Amino acid sequence: MNTGTFPNLNVPPKVAAEQITPEEKSAKLAQLKAEKQQLTAEGATAKPTANTAELKKLAQSHAQDALKQIEGE
Repeated sequence: MNTGTFPNLNVPPKVAAEQITPEEKSAKLAQLKAEKQQLTAEGATAKPTANTAELKKLAQSHAQDALKQIEGE
């Protein structure tokens, strides 16, 4: 511990990691946009497999069971 002294602000800090170049940034953004478009297209064609009525019934029974546990019944 070095107490009683001030830090030398004229010394540039060490870089924690290598910085990416603008070309690497552009390439990564293009890759991410392509993946997003692919996932969006796949998601638009996917049909829900679960029955909405079953899910609502499950949610209601789960809520009742959780209340019973909280109330100690």
